[in-house]
Order: sequence, then C-alpha cells, then structure tokens
Amino acid sequence: MGAGFCGDIRVSRRFERILEDIAGSGTLVVRKFGGDRAGEIATHRFLGSEQATPQAITEEAAQRTAQACRGRRVVAAQDTTEINFAGRDKGRKLGPGGDGTSLGFFIHLLVAVDADDEALLGVVGAKIWTRALAEVKTHRHKRSLEDKESVRWVDAAQSAAQRLANAASVVVVGDRENDIYQAFARKPGNVDLITRARGPTASWSGAASCSKRPTVSLRRSKSMWRPPPASRVRQTHAIERPAWPFRSARRQSPNQDWRQTQDWRQTQDWRQT
Repeated sequence: MGAGFCGDIRVSRRFERILEDIAGSGTLVVRKFGGDRAGEIATHRFLGSEQATPQAITEEAAQRTAQACRGRRVVAAQDTTEINFAGRDKGRKLGPGGDGTSLGFFIHLLVAVDADDEALLGVVGAKIWTRALAEVKTHRHKRSLEDKESVRWVDAAQSAAQRLANAASVVVVGDRENDIYQAFARKPGNVDLITRARGPTASWSGAASCSKRPTVSLRRSKSMWRPPPASRVRQTHAIERPAWPFRSARRQSPNQDWRQTQDWRQTQDWRQT
C-alpha cells in the first residue's frame, strides 16, 4: 500500500490508523475518534499534508478495497450527494448547490458490497466537483457526454471494471439518473449493470438492423413497467425494510419474472456518438 501517497509508507499507515479509529468509534469528529490530543494532532497533520489530496486518499482506499474484493461476488453501488455550506460559505472556493443558490460541492461515490454476506468492503471510486458560477448557455442536447455531469455514471462503471478486475463478478447498481443510453452503450464487458428506470420506457421485441440509416423491425409493447401477457411470476421472496425517519419498518414481497423483451435503446447501436 501507499501508492496513492507516492509510496510514503508513513502516510499510508496513518491513513490506515484513521480508518480503524473511525470504524471503531462510529464518528467522523476528529476530536472523538482521535482518542487523545496526540491522535487529534496526528489526524490534522495528515489532512494538512500535501500528499493527502482527495485523489490520493481515494486511490489508496480503492486499492485496499480491490484487495478485499478479490474472488468475491461484488455489488458496486453508486450515488451522488451534495455537501451544502449555506451560511458558512465565506472564503471557500465553492459553486452553486442543488438549489442553485447555496454554495457547496458534489460527491459521486462508488462503494463495494459483498453480494453474499452484505459486508461493506470499501470505496471503489469517488468524483468530487463544483459547478461553475456562470450559467451554462449551451443546451444539454448539444453538449457531449464528457461536458455533462452525467458522465459520472459511465466513469463509475469504468472504475469498477478496472479496480475490481480480480473479483469473481461485479454488478454495478445505479439510480434513475443512471438510466441513460451511454451507460448501457459504454458498459465494460466484465461488469453487469442494474439501473432503476426513470419512467415507463417503451419496450420492444424482435430484431434490429444497424447501419447509417437503420431499419428497425420491432414489435412494440405498451411499457416495460407493464408485463406482457406471456410473462408469469417465477419467484416470490420477502424483503424486510428497516425503519427510517418518517417511515416505519415494513415487509414487502416483490415478484420476479423474466420477459422476452429488451429496452429499445439497446437495439440502436448506431446512436453511440
């Protein structure tokens, strides 16, 4: 280890100690997980080090996660969160938050979970960015994927494929924002992708011919959310959902079925521009 910190084993060991203290104490408050004054000062020195950049910390954590995932069936879950500094943004180099007014920054995190025992294995990747203060005038349909924030979903799948190459299998999971054509078109071959649909997307069955001017011969069903008559329930299992703020604990029994249909976007390889 230590590659993320330019091979400095001392910085790597301090990083490992901080991770152990955080896991043992269950808090991110330096004064609490540091244990004593010496531990608190050591943590602040680590965070103030020129070697402990966000990129270096992420790379070091990803290497540790890759070792933990070796030979395992892994679920790589990703999502975006906002760190908002409303009222505390003076002197900080921040950009507009999600509301367009408060200043803050965004983090897109990719974590690995063991598919068998549901153990959290660690961080696989993280993208941190701020939005520009000036409004983007070019319409999103005229911008390339690399110029959009949506590229984070594609980059996360690429990171999972590269860093978890020694895992037995990798399934990347994304929320509704991951339901974009490029996420499927650029999916690495050594990972599977599960995405929550943004809406009742039309589904098709049949074959498609791809060329410069494609001719598609497909039979359209009403919606991928409406199962065709030929589908039937294959399996039912119960899921215990724990209580959350403003939501009580409950038990659900979703059905699983398999259908001979596919998303229409997967048949249009000619749109990979």
